[in-house]
Parts: sequence; C-alpha cells; structure tokens
Amino acid sequence: MVTVADDIHALAVAHELRSRPGTECAIIEVDRLVNSGGFNWQAHVADSQVPSQPEPTHVANLDVIWWRRANAPDRADLSGLTPPQADVVRNDTKTSLRGILLTDFRGSWVSDPAATELADNKLSQLRVARDVGFTVPRTLVSNNPTAVRDFCDGLGNDVVVKLVHGSRAMGAIPTRMVTAEVLDDEASIRVAPTIYQQFVGGTHHLRAHVFGDNVYAAMLDSDRLDWRVDLTTPMANWAVPEKLRHMLCEVVRRLGLRMGIVDLKLDEDGDPVWLELNPQGQFLFVEALAGIPLTTLLANFLTSEAHRQRVEV
Repeated sequence: MVTVADDIHALAVAHELRSRPGTECAIIEVDRLVNSGGFNWQAHVADSQVPSQPEPTHVANLDVIWWRRANAPDRADLSGLTPPQADVVRNDTKTSLRGILLTDFRGSWVSDPAATELADNKLSQLRVARDVGFTVPRTLVSNNPTAVRDFCDGLGNDVVVKLVHGSRAMGAIPTRMVTAEVLDDEASIRVAPTIYQQFVGGTHHLRAHVFGDNVYAAMLDSDRLDWRVDLTTPMANWAVPEKLRHMLCEVVRRLGLRMGIVDLKLDEDGDPVWLELNPQGQFLFVEALAGIPLTTLLANFLTSEAHRQRVEV
C-alpha cells in the first residue's frame, strides 16, 4: 500500500489482510521517506528495496500495489536546508520511489499511477462518462467572464460552481450555487478556470464503489447541494442494476483504473446522473453508515488481484 502515515483506510484494509493466512501486507508511507535509509536499486540487478512498515520491502516479492495516497509531501524536518535544497531532497525521494516501483514491480496496480493521475482530472472523467452513455450535466470549464455569464444565462442561472482540482491544504470546498454576486465578481472568475455545471434536481444521491467487476453502492436522501458537508446523513445499501453496474465498470476500465468511487445523483425521473469519480476515495464512513462491509470487500478484491497475477505469471 502506497499512502500516507496513519491513513485509517489503509490501516483498516491492512489489518483485514494480515488476518488472512498466507497474506503479507506492507505500507509505504510516502510522507515519511526522507531520512529513511531504506532505498536500494541497481540498473543491472532486479532486486530493489523500498522503505515500508513494518519492515523494508523487496519489490520483486509484491503481487499487488494499492496506489492510494502517493502525492502527499514528506513531513521530514528539513529546516537545516535552504528551500531549494529541501525541494531537491523531496523531489529525489519521490522520484526514486516511483522509479523503483515502475521499473521492478511486475504485479497488479490498483491502480496504475499514470491512469490514476489522468482519471483524477474531472474533465477527462466527464468526457469518458458521456461516451459510455451516462447522462452528464451540461458543463463549462472557463475563466472567461463573458462565456461564464452566457452559459449560466442559458440555464436560467440554475448552475452550480465546483473546483477543477482544489488543494489538500485547503481541504474540501463544498459545491455551491451560482449567485448574482458570483457572476458580478469578474476578478474572481478570471483568476482560474472553474467548473460551472447544470444543477441536477432531486434528493437521492448514490455513492458507488467499483472494485474490479463488482460495484457496491449506498443511497442517501439529502436536500443539501453537497451532502459531504454532513457525513452523519443516513445511508442504506442499494442494489445496483446490472446495466448501471456495467456502465460504471466500463468508465473505470476506459480510464485505465482497477477501482474507483463514483458520486451520482438520481434525477427527478429516477435516472442516474454522473457527477464525479475519485480514483481513491474515502469509504469507511459509508461502511459505518450503510452497513456495507467495504473494508472486507476491498481486501477480497486486492487478494483476488494477487491470485490473478500469480496465475498470469
């Protein structure tokens, strides 16, 4: 597992995997690699090693890598270095980890790093979802005030505003409705491209977890524009129709992923509307609120990926 230290999702899945006979699990903490002394790689010998917990890992022994939270900055105290020196240390550490895994790992990625980066782009996933056949709200990504106002006017200003990517440092910023103040603030519109998207009515929201060919979904009923601001909203297990399961799996496949967590909304006719996909989203709150054993189900999927890899080899 490639993630940050103290990631409760990784720790929960690791605990489940380690309880299974014959299964070993290591966690590579990307924010604690500097000063680890655990990197070893040679150009002519495929016996590389990377620092991990509970002990260093030989890459050749791995069957599956869960590429969960790989982009977090290292937390090492580099105050004794100049900012450029510290930047070199962090960049070289991050690049070494990726280089070692990309050159010597022969197992199954969940999911491939390049595919994960592409799929994390909302523009890419919206286009793929549309091509697969999902209903996708009319969407504009722009920082042109005239284009933004024309788009919103064409929809009667029944439009929501979202970030294109955002920043982990700022945390989650909820989706909000377009207002006259938003449209009048030309400087704010110009500063960076933003997603302007047709509002989807209704109160039924779906959170779908795609693990390989299986999909597990929770339904919640909320009149909030962005239900994520209240993670105490009751949820219930929701049986995924076969057609929807196939479409979700096809989007994930076309994006080059092996898993993904998808947010959808049922419109006023009960039809699913695509909102967005997270290649490595949170799921423990859904497990707690909806009673879906997602930790076990994800562990099952990772184990099956390991078995599939061994058979193919």
